[in-house]
Amino acid sequence: MRPKATRGWTEAELARLVTRDCVIGTAVVAAPSKPASRRRTVR
Repeated sequence: MRPKATRGWTEAELARLVTRDCVIGTAVVAAPSKPASRRRTVR
């Protein structure tokens, strides 16, 4: 299940949204706080 407003994100960008609780199935990945077009890319 892909969070809203993450279309076009790379695997690395999506991975930053995943928490421990999401991995073990006790939480759902939350939508990002900033739209993709306004995020600062860290290289």
